[in-house]
Amino acid sequence: MSKNQRYLYGDVKDVKVPIHGNVVVEKGDLMFIMKTDSTIVDVTTADNYGYPASSLQDVTTVYYADQFAGVANNGSVAGVTEEIQVATGGVWRFPLATAKDVVVGAIVSGTTSAAKVADDQQVNTKTTATKIIGTTIGKCIRTEASAANVDVELITRFSGVSYIDIT
Repeated sequence: MSKNQRYLYGDVKDVKVPIHGNVVVEKGDLMFIMKTDSTIVDVTTADNYGYPASSLQDVTTVYYADQFAGVANNGSVAGVTEEIQVATGGVWRFPLATAKDVVVGAIVSGTTSAAKVADDQQVNTKTTATKIIGTTIGKCIRTEASAANVDVELITRFSGVSYIDIT
């Protein structure tokens, strides 16, 4: 599922994000900006570089809400320190961790509800009762029964929309 162009339509509101040379990013990865010490595996000091979701050490609502940047529009290979384009808006299609019914307006999270494990390119939908607001990456814009994928309108701290706006 890596290296997939998941973009469907809308204003992507690209931002340039610096990536360390020891980090591999694939197109379509959910991206975070390390602004808090010790949130990324093997990095102890906040460095304001971009990392894919799987690099998160401990997925908590504080880290997700404050550091979710968007979706990588291109990749970065190991050994190259560079800037990549990260989309902070638009509508994207992501595979669900498990097939389920999805409805317009459902909260889409980048973590599983139980273990709060982050995946680079899989998401989950949440009901109002089980949503973890801080791990929101967007909202569902299409209703479908037994869906394997969900169409998500991104909500990031850089897109001009807050996750508070969707509650």
